[in-house]
Amino acid sequence: EIVTIEPSFARDNDFDIDELDEDEYRVNGEIYVMNYVRDIMNLLYALESYYPIDNSYLQVTSTIAAKAWKVTLKHRTTLVEWLIQLFYCRFHLAQDSLHVCIQLLDRFLQHCSSLPAAQKSNVLTQKNLQLIGIATLLLATKIEETHHPSVEDLVFLTNNAYKADQLKRMEKKILQDLQFELNRPTR
Repeated sequence: EIVTIEPSFARDNDFDIDELDEDEYRVNGEIYVMNYVRDIMNLLYALESYYPIDNSYLQVTSTIAAKAWKVTLKHRTTLVEWLIQLFYCRFHLAQDSLHVCIQLLDRFLQHCSSLPAAQKSNVLTQKNLQLIGIATLLLATKIEETHHPSVEDLVFLTNNAYKADQLKRMEKKILQDLQFELNRPTR
């Protein structure tokens, strides 16, 4: 059963700065940034709407598109479940890294879904989906973690279905296609 989750950017911006408890923003006795919370939240809402993820990007509307579009919501779901296992069971990574990984994955898949059929079929296939997943995992851990999994470890986890240079090329392609704009609010 697939559960539809309403994207956070679809919510009303009913954030009320005056209702916040200042104690909620103290972390281990450090100085908190209560004076800047309104500006920070406004920036995050602006970024969220600047990089929208359309929750229908995996839906196919025509038979021609269906032939070119070889990746479905079920494939994405399976990939995300596998990535979650890697994050928590294999590498014991932070939840923030997982959020970044999934948003990079969704943004890249959405970008690929908007490409002409000929370009899309070269990149976005069921065979390449796991490669895309581990490339976004690698990018996310480079952003969020102090140490990231090695390319060799990630290739090994795919049962050597890909080579290290394929992973590096996919990582580069994702960066280029997303125009190196990797920061988006993640939760």
